[in-house]
Amino acid sequence: MNQATLLDVLGRTRDLHVIAENVRAMCEEHAPVTSFECFRLRHDDDDAPVVLCVVGVDSDREQSALIRECGALPFGSGVCLRIPLQGTSH
Repeated sequence: MNQATLLDVLGRTRDLHVIAENVRAMCEEHAPVTSFECFRLRHDDDDAPVVLCVVGVDSDREQSALIRECGALPFGSGVCLRIPLQGTSH
C-alpha cells in the first residue's frame, strides 16, 4: 500500500493509537524517528477533525525523504503529517 493510500485509509479510523502506530511505522521506513507525537484536533464547526503527527528526525536529508515519500510538511527539524478524519462527527 502506498503512503497516500495508507493515509487515506487511516483517515477513516477513529482510533488515534492505530493512526499513530501506522504513521510511525510508515515514517520509520524512510528515516530513523527520534521523536513522535500525534494529536487529534478540531478547529471550528466548519472544519472536520484532523490528526497531526509531528515526527522528529536527525538530518535535513531524512526530513526531505519524509516530505517526498510521505507527503509531510517541514516542521522545525522534523516533519508534520496532517491526516483529515473522514466520517467522524463533530
